[in-house]
Amino acid sequence: MPKWSVDLPASPAAVARLLAEGWVLALDIDPRTPAVVLTPRQPGLGDAMVGQRVVYRQWLGAGGDEAVGDDELEAVFGAVRQGLDTVEAGALLDTVSAGYRVSRLWSGDELGDWTPEAWSAARAVVACVVAAMEGVD
Repeated sequence: MPKWSVDLPASPAAVARLLAEGWVLALDIDPRTPAVVLTPRQPGLGDAMVGQRVVYRQWLGAGGDEAVGDDELEAVFGAVRQGLDTVEAGALLDTVSAGYRVSRLWSGDELGDWTPEAWSAARAVVACVVAAMEGVD
């Protein structure tokens, strides 16, 4: 199975500013690269890659009235990295890789095809990330 990368924001301070402006954290699972990406995004913006099931995206929140500090975000990002660096998460990501195919249309658009097992594994990866985030004090 391919080695998955974990891409987290480099600057907790920049993320904190975006969250204060109403952006929210989103977790993308992209088997094409393969990568798990946690990044702030503007809510409500559509993305063809998500709509065509090329990328699995889960909105995680973290925006809202209560400010999130740089130190807290740094701890959350560390916990997410640790949570994804487990045997369980690795096995789930291997299941995603094994059950995912992408096809390219004549127009250049891509369409993702996920087996039920791969889709369930992606949801379980999200659960691992959420558990890691909730474990931060």
